[in-house]
Amino acid sequence: IFMVKKMRVKRFGVLSVANITALVYLVLAPFSFLISYVSGAIRFDSFLEGLTAFFLNIIMLTFSGWVGTVIVVSLYNLFSKRIGGIEVSLE
Repeated sequence: IFMVKKMRVKRFGVLSVANITALVYLVLAPFSFLISYVSGAIRFDSFLEGLTAFFLNIIMLTFSGWVGTVIVVSLYNLFSKRIGGIEVSLE
C-alpha cells in the first residue's frame, strides 16, 4: 500500500531556478533562430550579419529568460507566503 504525503512548495531559490531556466533557453535559442531562418521570417545580406544575429538571438533569449524567471519566482515566493504554496502529493 502506498502512502501519499501531501507537501507544499513554499519557496524556490530564485537564482538556482533562474540559472536552470537560462540553460534551457541557451539550448533552445539556436533552434528558434534556425526555425525563423528556414521559414523565411528573417534574411541576411551577408554571412557575418547572420552569424551576429544568431549569437545576439542566443544571448538575448537566454538573458531575458533569466530575468523573466527571477521576476516570476520572486512573485511566487511573495504570494506563497500569503496564500500557501503549491500542493504536491508524494508517494
